[in-house]
Amino acid sequence: MEPQTSNFPSPVQEAPWNYLHLSLALIVGFFLQMLVLPCLCAIGNWRGEVAMYFNAMILLRMGVAYVRKETGNAWIIYATLCYTSAFWLHALTDVILFVNGQSH
Repeated sequence: MEPQTSNFPSPVQEAPWNYLHLSLALIVGFFLQMLVLPCLCAIGNWRGEVAMYFNAMILLRMGVAYVRKETGNAWIIYATLCYTSAFWLHALTDVILFVNGQSH
């Protein structure tokens, strides 16, 4: 007996990325980065630069997802990273400075 196949699409369809919410998360994360990360020293400038590279990577990822018409919930992970970026980037740069023997 042959296995039966259905010509109907699956009832569960994955939704496209929520680009509006992800853009809002990127903007909110940017403002939080500007409030939390800066200080009037070279280390503060470096932290801001790291944050800008992170933002650029998120924008690039959004562009790739848009071009590929990706679906699913992966955008939620990127939105969470954006919302919390000011805090974990500060901690990450503190660890990097500690490993390199510099303190702030």
